[in-house]
Amino acid sequence: MRQSRRRFIKTALASLAAMPAIFSSRIQAAEEQLIPLQESDTMAVQFQYKDDIEATDPKPSNFKPGSDCANCLLFKPGNNGCGIFPGKSVKPKGWCLAWAPRPN
Repeated sequence: MRQSRRRFIKTALASLAAMPAIFSSRIQAAEEQLIPLQESDTMAVQFQYKDDIEATDPKPSNFKPGSDCANCLLFKPGNNGCGIFPGKSVKPKGWCLAWAPRPN
């Protein structure tokens, strides 16, 4: 009886120790499978997202020349993700109202 209890406790502790690694790999896999953001998406419309800000005419009134997703603080270069649009990828030449300069 005692050996099985010890075995159970060891197994339970090993499982608990492995949980962060399992969940982090699932989160990482989810981040890699982003869906491209469409300009017609509800959130994209609210944030005035444009796939290619340089080709957009007229530009939004608060657009600053040289600002795009690639140099935004919220942009994730590894997978083109964005902190404003979870689960979606944005184009590096894109732009939205949430643009914030990336520190140098």
